Amino acid sequence: MLHGLARSRASGKLLRRLATFAQIWGGIASISLLPPAPQIDGEAMLQIFVHSSVKFHGAPLDANTPYGDGKRLAFIGGRALEAAYALISSNKHPLPTAEALEEEVSKLQEQVEKWVEGYKWREMVRHANDVDLRTPEETRYLMDAYVGAVLVGSGFQAVLNWIATLVDPSRAAELVATVPRSPDRRRFA
Repeated sequence: MLHGLARSRASGKLLRRLATFAQIWGGIASISLLPPAPQIDGEAMLQIFVHSSVKFHGAPLDANTPYGDGKRLAFIGGRALEAAYALISSNKHPLPTAEALEEEVSKLQEQVEKWVEGYKWREMVRHANDVDLRTPEETRYLMDAYVGAVLVGSGFQAVLNWIATLVDPSRAAELVATVPRSPDRRRFA
C-alpha cells in the first residue's frame, strides 16, 4: 500500500513537472526567432500602430515631426525596404543575374508576411472592428511604415543592417560588409 502511495505521489510530481515544462516550452515555442526590431520613436509608433480607421480624418500633417503620418512612413519605407532587400540579394555569391534578382525580389511579400507575423505587430494595432489586418496590403503597410520610421530615425544603414539580419542572420555581417559605401573602381578593374 505504501509502495502504491509513493508511486502515486511520484506520478503526481512528474505530471506537475511535465505540465510546467509544457508551459515553459509553449512560451519558448511562441518566442520569435527574429532579431529584435530596431527601436523607433514613440511618435512613429503611434503613426504605425493606430490604424487610420480610428484616426481623425482630415487632420493636417504635423510639420513639427520628421515622421509625418503613417502613410508617409509607409511610402518612404516601402522604397527603402525594396532597395535594401534588392541590395542584400545582389550581394550573394555567385553574383545573381538580373533575372534571378527580379525573382528574389518578387518573394519580398512572402518574407514581409513572416516578419510581421514573427514580430506580432498585428496584435499591437488599434483598429476598428471591421478592419482585416491580415490582408497583404495591411501587412505590407505595417512593415513599410516601420521601415520608414527606422529610416527617418536612424538612416538607411540601420535599415540595411536590420533587413540583412532578417534575410540571413548567419551571413548578415557579410552581406552588409560587401555593400560598398561608394563605388570602388578597383573592384571592377
